[in-house]
Amino acid sequence: QAMFVRHFMSVDVIVVEAHTSCREAWRGFQSHKLRRAPVVEGGKLVGMVTEGDLARALPRNVGELEADTEAGSDAAVVARVMSSPAISIGPGEHLEDAARLMLKRKIGGLPVIEAGALVGIITESDIIRAFLRMSAMGASVRITIEAAAEGPERPRGSPIELALQQGCSVQSFFCYPVRAGRWMGLLRVQGGACELLVQELWSSGWTVLEVVSGSRRAA
Repeated sequence: QAMFVRHFMSVDVIVVEAHTSCREAWRGFQSHKLRRAPVVEGGKLVGMVTEGDLARALPRNVGELEADTEAGSDAAVVARVMSSPAISIGPGEHLEDAARLMLKRKIGGLPVIEAGALVGIITESDIIRAFLRMSAMGASVRITIEAAAEGPERPRGSPIELALQQGCSVQSFFCYPVRAGRWMGLLRVQGGACELLVQELWSSGWTVLEVVSGSRRAA
């Protein structure tokens, strides 16, 4: 499946009107078990509000409740506590770019905008589910490996090439640095001669840390 935002975003988006009181918005958050929601005004996206934003705006004791009542409703409406402008992304953007943007801006979700209209929302939970879907396709075997990134100890064979040579179908392969001069790899394969593949990985210079079939350790 293509790794674009449109394939993993939630399309049933609950929005909050900017003039809604924080107290009313809080009740809606609790009712729908929301952590964040886009804020709209006149049908257009104007910001994002989180559960934390609302919690900080609500009175914490009797004194604050009285002050809040005396100040009037304008002192506790969503427009005053939301983040604006909202940081958004398009449905045709790559999932990786959405994850990087969330990490950079330290936010847990992005409204998805197409042709000026709100068409969905992509959250950190959606991205985690997407990753798990990619890394756990079908009745496959997960092989965790490690090796030197360079020098004489660098592996001689590519895990993908070795898997194909043993008749395995490669479902996914991720490789990333874990510490100076070392790489960690996650190879998921299906079918073929998996035991021979593990032997070939060892012979080619990869350290096989774990082999798991389904939810149980295979070797």
